[in-house]
Parts: sequence; C-alpha cells; structure tokens
Amino acid sequence: MEANILNKNNVKVIEPMGNSKEFTNVCDTPEFKENYEKLTFQEKLWFNVMRSQVKGGGILYVTSPPGHGKSSMFNKMAEKLNFNYIDVRLASLDETELGNYPDKVTMKVMNSEGVYEDIVMLKHVPIYWAAKANERPTFIHFEEIDKCPKNIRNSMLQIMNERTMSYHFKFNDNVFMCSSGNHTADSDSEEMGDAFKQRCIHFKYEAQIPYWVDNFAKENVHETIINFLNSNPSYFTSESNSDRDSIAQANPRSWTNLSNYITTIITEGNVRNMGKGKLDEEKIKHVSEVAMSYVGKSAGFAYIDYLKNSIGFDIFDIMENYPKYKKLVKEKVTRSNYMGYLSPILEDKDFKIVNLTKKQFENLTSFLHETCINERGEEVRILDGDGISSLYHRFFLDDFVEYDPEEFYWLDKATDPGGVFHECIVSFEKNTGYEKIKEMY
Repeated sequence: MEANILNKNNVKVIEPMGNSKEFTNVCDTPEFKENYEKLTFQEKLWFNVMRSQVKGGGILYVTSPPGHGKSSMFNKMAEKLNFNYIDVRLASLDETELGNYPDKVTMKVMNSEGVYEDIVMLKHVPIYWAAKANERPTFIHFEEIDKCPKNIRNSMLQIMNERTMSYHFKFNDNVFMCSSGNHTADSDSEEMGDAFKQRCIHFKYEAQIPYWVDNFAKENVHETIINFLNSNPSYFTSESNSDRDSIAQANPRSWTNLSNYITTIITEGNVRNMGKGKLDEEKIKHVSEVAMSYVGKSAGFAYIDYLKNSIGFDIFDIMENYPKYKKLVKEKVTRSNYMGYLSPILEDKDFKIVNLTKKQFENLTSFLHETCINERGEEVRILDGDGISSLYHRFFLDDFVEYDPEEFYWLDKATDPGGVFHECIVSFEKNTGYEKIKEMY
C-alpha cells in the first residue's frame, strides 16, 4: 500500500502500511493461519521469534556451517506463508545501502539575523528495498553477520532494534526480520561484540536430508544424488565424514553445485535419471572427473561407486521386468544401498500401488522380498531426521505368516507418502496379494 504524499520539499513520501487506517496485521488473517500450519516445528519456532521481535523482542540469529542452506530455508518459509523474501548480504554492502545514503535538500532556515533563507542541507534517505518490504508481508533476512564490518553490523542492529531506517521511515508490523552467519572458525570472520550477542536469540542449524529433499532438492537436484544421499546419509555433509578437513566440502550447496554441473553439461537439463537424464557408463566417467572437486574425496568416490553399481537398471526397470535384472540385482543391491533404488517411488507422492499392473506389482514385491526383507523379524531402518524418531518396519514374510497389526510398525506417511511399503507388506498376508490390494481401494 503506497500513498502519494509530498512533503514541504516536494519529495514523494512512501507511507508505511502500519500508519494507515486500512492496515491489517497478516497474522490475524485466515490465510496466514492456514499457511502457518505448513511450517515445520522448527520453522514455527523461528517465525514466532521473528514475530516477537516486531514488538521489541530479541533478534533471531541462526548459525550453521557454510553451505547448509540458511538462505534457502528462510526463502522456503516465506514461500509457505506467501510472504515476500528480501535477502540482504551484509558482507557486500556499505552503510549507504542500509539507509545512510546522503542526499541534498534545500530548506528555508532562519539565519542569525532572524531571516529565512534557502540553505542546501544534507540528509539521509532510506533504501528502495525497505519501501518494497512495506507493500506486503515480507521476510528481511540479514545474512553474513559474521563477515561484515562492525559499522555495517551496527547499522543493521539499529534497523532491527528500532524498526526504522534513516530519520523518517518505519517498517510496519507485517515485516519480519531475521539474521544469520556461520558458526565455524574462519579467519575472515569478525568478532561479535557484546551489544550484538545480548540482543540476539541464538539458534544453531544443521541441514537434514529429509528437509532438504522435500523443500528444495526434489525439484532442483539430480535424482541420483538424492537417492545416493538417502541411502548414504553420512556423506550429506563433510562434518559427518572424513572430508571435514579437505578443501572441497560436502554440504547441501556443494551437492547442488555438482547437480547443476551434471544437469547443465551432461544431461541437458534433466534432473530425473530417465531418458536424456539417465547416467550411463560414459556419463558416469565424465562425472567421476569432477565429483571430488565439488564434494570432497570420500563423498565423491562413494557417489561414483554408487553410480557404477546402479548402471543398467533402476526401480522402474525392475517393476517392468524383474526376472531380466534379477542377476544384476543380486550382484549390486545390498542391505546398505537398496533404499537408493526405492527412493524414486518412495518420494513420489503420486505413486500408488493400485496404479500398477499386476505384473509391475509382483515384480516390485519380489524385489522387496528378495533384497531387503528376507529375514523374518528383521527391523529395517527407513529414516532418521531432526525431530523425527527413527522409523522401523518389521516384516514377517519368509513363511507368509498371518499379518498381525499389534506386531507391525506402521511407516509414517511423511517418509512413505505413497504408502508403498504398507501396501506391499499387507499384500503378503496369507492368501492375499494383488487382487486384494485392488479390492481395498
């Protein structure tokens, strides 16, 4: 909402929504309350801190190792809430870009003799992005707090504490602010002063695969990388493997960069491991020449090894003709990597067992039975993530014993959106199969 108001110097003034009689606090609207429920527990916690800051509460300050996706995370939060997102990278700014831009104005000023005369004076004007933030609900994310000079950090603190810029511009109550930096030792980092530390609400953040996949990677990262990391989570970041001291580091950013190389140079923009996006032996050789430079040696070698082991078939090939690939499956699919093969259908919310032909269904269940659940009573670990308990499935298939709900560990819909495992296992109940699954629907 913008008002065309001219001050006495004929300068257009943008009036903040918060000063208008028509102003509506977005948090009171039904749309916001519905969108708020789309946030994860952690996102809700952080947004509530940002919301309290509007009324004078502390400043949200999130730290993580470099490359863990802080910008993407806050951008995704804004997207879920249908807010604008403004990313202010402090390390590359000077004070003029934080509302201290000097401008000349001519004003009538009384001189020492009591006579008014026109005097050219200096004032500071707010920056354009601040005015845009007041037009609709907005996240302003101040990044690289640890990299910026002290004077820039002090200017940012003034903006966040007073919710003003220069002398006359005020942010309205639908503008929510947060800040972030890196929590690793870095020679380029600035020492944080006590004034900043005492005003902040401190949170540490480390990227988790499920959140990264659901909120970013599924649409932007090559399918083979997602499948590899789902089955080999220790390679997601260098903090959890032997590459933590190497120059090339595994993290969400570097895996995304490797994916961009693959999709741009090798697979003609395709992120699915099918058609032109499929990585064959020649393409894998190409990837092996650069992978370690992106994500470090151990993660790079493991990813290439995974690609080599998966040459020749994927879960869709298996569903179409399992007998043809059965020998390769026995050679290449193990208890430690089978989840990588299943990931494409587990992560596809539109995938349903009932949409398979009888042949596809029987091939899929045969694959499951012979590769990952062939010991009666074995617990198979599906997923372990921040705030999510480890989920287990217990299979009783060797003797086709009768299905017992009391002894069956149900798989959470968040980790099995298509209900793949649930439907397959139920189908193995004694004297049941594909036809009964069809009847259930």
